[in-house]
Amino acid sequence: MKKNILIIVCFSIIVSLIYPYHSYADTDNSDASEIELSITPDDFLFNIENMKPGDWAPRTLTINNSGISEFEYQMSVENNGNDKLFNELLLLIEDVDQNKLYDGKISEFSSIPSRYLDAGSHEDLHITVTFPVHLGNDFQGVSSSFSFIFYAEGDTVQGSKENDVAEVSGVVDNNNGDSNNQLLPDTATSIFSILLLGLLVVCVGLFVLIWQKYKSIPK
Repeated sequence: MKKNILIIVCFSIIVSLIYPYHSYADTDNSDASEIELSITPDDFLFNIENMKPGDWAPRTLTINNSGISEFEYQMSVENNGNDKLFNELLLLIEDVDQNKLYDGKISEFSSIPSRYLDAGSHEDLHITVTFPVHLGNDFQGVSSSFSFIFYAEGDTVQGSKENDVAEVSGVVDNNNGDSNNQLLPDTATSIFSILLLGLLVVCVGLFVLIWQKYKSIPK
């Protein structure tokens, strides 16, 4: 008899411990957002100082489906600063398989084809910003500020549409904080000077070789 009572008491304790756990779990799931988009990093994807012509900056951005329903998302860009440099910067967007989603000027980028993400999944996008090599000294001290905006939309369990938005910033600065009179390097002049110096060295070497042979000729 005592053994049966002990078994009933133990069973009751176990049930009382398990039941609240399931109740809380059900409550947590009911509060979870069906469509929830998040990105990593979520503050600055680009924060570049003293970017010079010919420089490029590759970054990886992770898009997360943190909700309980699948969704499709798109990406766009918004200019938050001066148009001058923004209109010249180049943008390359690739997926993990190096498929190009966009390759061109950042100012001409409108969106990428819709991307699908299952609930609880994520994917990486490789995003590269390039400072065109042909830009001259008139871009000294010019900066560009922009944002990448991600928009997700999906169907809820009730069949209605739900959406979410995430945003990450980018800043590209061509001023390293030194003297305002500092100019961008004149790469064409530098290359010409190197070629001229190389030609001079070759000429001196030929002259020395010819002179040594001349001296070795018996008179």
